[in-house]
Amino acid sequence: MAQQHYYVIGLSASENDEDAPLPPHLESLILSTTPTCTILDQKTHGNALLIECCSSQPEASILAHLEQVVRCHAETYVSAPCRIPIRTWTAEQLTADAFSESGLTVFPNAVSDSDVRLLRSLCATRIAKAHAVLAANHAGIDVGRAAFAFKEIASRGLERFDLLLSANDNPDDVDIVARIVQNGVWMPLIRKLLHADADDDDARPVPCAVSVVYSRPGADTQSWHADGVPASPPYAVCVFLPLVDLTHETGYTQFWPGTQASRGLLGFGPAAEVCGATFDGMVSSGSAVVYDYGTLHRGLGNNSGEIRPVLQVVYHVPEWKDTKNYGTEILLRE
Repeated sequence: MAQQHYYVIGLSASENDEDAPLPPHLESLILSTTPTCTILDQKTHGNALLIECCSSQPEASILAHLEQVVRCHAETYVSAPCRIPIRTWTAEQLTADAFSESGLTVFPNAVSDSDVRLLRSLCATRIAKAHAVLAANHAGIDVGRAAFAFKEIASRGLERFDLLLSANDNPDDVDIVARIVQNGVWMPLIRKLLHADADDDDARPVPCAVSVVYSRPGADTQSWHADGVPASPPYAVCVFLPLVDLTHETGYTQFWPGTQASRGLLGFGPAAEVCGATFDGMVSSGSAVVYDYGTLHRGLGNNSGEIRPVLQVVYHVPEWKDTKNYGTEILLRE
């Protein structure tokens, strides 16, 4: 039996005129399974009708059949060994109930303004200390441009850093962080996803790593990536909590919802833009964006004059350990 392959195919008026409007008969067309392919999803995007389909037939046969049936130009946008999510999600649709499909949800205004100020202050102190030690003890590192990784901090690209807070030596700061990250409105979802609710002990902390991910002015846009290999059920779930309002100037994190469902999409990140399937995590300070550790995403550049600090909390099952995101050499001897 021939192996199934997956496609996103665009149906449009003309091969040579990208600006030609979508033909009227395509605007309301609902495609059903054809002799050459199984239709999985469809939507309009720009001047094309996009269909996600799977088939064991040759790609040329699928395109030829669609052009004959629909009477328009058919072009392959993406082909992959697994499903290719093309749905466009709004923040209102990204609820906790939809997480199994989207791998992403948003909790608006999840943390109070006073707690955001506390977090922003302690993160600023931690960042200043780390950079002071880098300047004093590692002057050979071109911080902001060179790649480096210590046990507590690592570069994540041009002017982008990830600094752990869990080793903070200030007990008051530790208590503040623990109170917020273990009692957030997102915790019932986290416990459910990681099966941490099995013992019915909501007072027991969920294992997590807490850091501040910050982009300084001039930070560039990251490549699409997943924090880890997708798995079902997930072994880790991440919460992004911006400590400033995110705008087009400060930049934000862009996600491709649904990509946590298969490791087959690793490396396919740019297809999200081709298919108009990105979700812009441009939320206000104190709002929480929760995503599966295997969801494809990328941080956009910072074109403002201010630092963009985001508290990152990676909740995980007890047996999991992050072995790739930081180094082994200690920077901050506390």
